[in-house]
Order: sequence, then structure tokens, then C-alpha cells
Amino acid sequence: MERVNILVKNYLSPALKCLGFKKQGHRWKRERDCFVDVIEVVVLRGSTSEEERCDLKYGVSIPKFYYLIWNDKQKSFPYEADCIFRSSLVKFVTLTSNDDVEAAGEMLCEYVNNKIISTFDSFTGFQMIQEYLVNSKVMERSYPLDRIYYALTEIELGNTESCISILNGIRFEKNRGWSTRAKNVLENIKVEQDKHA
Repeated sequence: MERVNILVKNYLSPALKCLGFKKQGHRWKRERDCFVDVIEVVVLRGSTSEEERCDLKYGVSIPKFYYLIWNDKQKSFPYEADCIFRSSLVKFVTLTSNDDVEAAGEMLCEYVNNKIISTFDSFTGFQMIQEYLVNSKVMERSYPLDRIYYALTEIELGNTESCISILNGIRFEKNRGWSTRAKNVLENIKVEQDKHA
């Protein structure tokens, strides 16, 4: 994807480097305290050399949560899919000419500066992550991972009993995969607490 590569090299990479991001391929990260800000350019299916289509995805990852959930260290350059907060452009970018690359590059750099960075900067601590999860109504969803994220914010905010209650609720649901995962998270939390006792 020649035009996407030019977009990344000539526009996004320099702009993100100035903002403190490190790059690997079409992904960037910026570490802040216990959070990692992630930006990723994803080439969309159906792209051709005549019409390249891509999306700009972004999110906030918490390596500690990743470890507690997956029993593994998070990749040094996380994907947007590994993030607790996740978002993307409202509309994907289509590149059919070099003029499109220039216009898209300017638009994406402006979007990064005016929208993405302020969004990242709004996540100043676990309270803000939890507020995002509450506003997203994750506790009303059936997808257990979102509820596990919420439970982990509870423990970070000192609400250990609430965390354990949420995880135990997931443990006793019908989905065996997530039931086992919730049990493992509880075990990992115990190990972490024992280390710091």
C-alpha cells in the first residue's frame, strides 16, 4: 500500500514523534505512568493499488491489566484491539492519488492534535478510565472482558470487594472460557497482592 506508506512516513510519523510517540510499522505508542496511548493505521479489506483505504484507530492500554487478564506481558507495541478505551475515525480514508495523500495527511494530523491527544490526556488516572467504562455502560453488556476491565479499575481505586464480586459473577456464568479467565484473574490478583504484602 504505497500511498498509505507515504501518509504514514511523511505526515503521521513526524507529527506523532513531536508528541512523544515511538513508532513500529503503522503503530505508535506513548507511555504515560501506567497507561500506554496507542495509534494505529489499519489498511482496510478491499483496498487495491488504485484505491487504498485505511482507518486511524486509537486507544488507551493498561499493561498491568493485560497481564492480569491474559497471564502474559503485553507486546511492546500494543494494538488498538488491546486497549480498554478504543475509538477510530468516523469515516475511513480513501487514497486514489498523491493529492489525496496530502489532503488526508493534513486532515489526520489535525485530527490527532485536536481530538486524539486531548482524549488521551483526559485519561489522567483509573477514576477517569472507570468513568469512561460507566458512561459506556459496560456493566450492562454481556461481553465479559469489559466487565473484567471495570472490576480491575475497582481494585485500583481501593474497592477490592466490588472487584472480587464482579469477577465471581463472571466465574459462575455459562461461558466456560470467560469463567476460567475470571478465575485466573482472581488468582493473579491474589499473587500480586501477596507480592506487595
